Amino acid sequence: MNSNIQQFLKEVLVIDTETTGLLDKEDSEIIEIAAGKYDSANELSIEDRLFGSVNPIPPEASAVNYISNRMIEGLPALADSFDYVDDIMGFNGVIKYVLVAHNSDFDRRMFVKEYTRYNNKDGLGVYKNKENWLCTLRLAKSILGTDGPHEAFNLNYLRYYFELDVDDDIPGHRASCDVIVTAKLLEKLIEIGIEKGLINENEEIRAQLNNLCWNPIKISKWNIGKHKGKKIADIPTDYLLWCIDKLDFLNAEHPNYDEDLAASVATVLEARL
Repeated sequence: MNSNIQQFLKEVLVIDTETTGLLDKEDSEIIEIAAGKYDSANELSIEDRLFGSVNPIPPEASAVNYISNRMIEGLPALADSFDYVDDIMGFNGVIKYVLVAHNSDFDRRMFVKEYTRYNNKDGLGVYKNKENWLCTLRLAKSILGTDGPHEAFNLNYLRYYFELDVDDDIPGHRASCDVIVTAKLLEKLIEIGIEKGLINENEEIRAQLNNLCWNPIKISKWNIGKHKGKKIADIPTDYLLWCIDKLDFLNAEHPNYDEDLAASVATVLEARL
């Protein structure tokens, strides 16, 4: 393995959280955090902890994350464990690692929600800043392209699509298991990025991945309404302008704003107007 890649992996903390609900639920809580870091032999070591919750875990959440109320009964809640969390996350006034997660926006915003809820201002800015994160979901879209032969970008699909080197006995959805898969996916995406000329292995890896991750990702196909499935480049101008005016996900002021799609639409329109 190239020395730049080895050095980058030592700077990485791969994380996953399991929660009692989705982001849009006010009472959603983090009930499990797993964090994996690479040692000097580039082997992943994982620390995993469950937390108690203020409210019971709904059955629909347990059905996804396989965490029952019995498993967390009597455990300290995250609010009582911030020192532990900051320690495993490598936070001591500044962040020690680049935090890597699949769909990192979910994990990042859950940390922000929890730290805001309990008025913990010390770590809030660190976890809130996207520059401290890398997202393997976005990296997959950026490196693989959104119109390739793969049908999805969720973690378990990509695990089996690439036949990642993960033990078949490791299930999905528990945090420690997802950390293992995410780490292997990160390694695979770096390999593909180098093969495609998107990553120069002789230059700093983190900066290149940061650009691939957080710059707008080209979206080629429209996925809703009467033009669903069409290439954006083939959709009439008046319809695209109407969408910009009417649809939440093309409105930069709306929480549902899709920066990637908006940038792709803007690129098409700028070429015409």
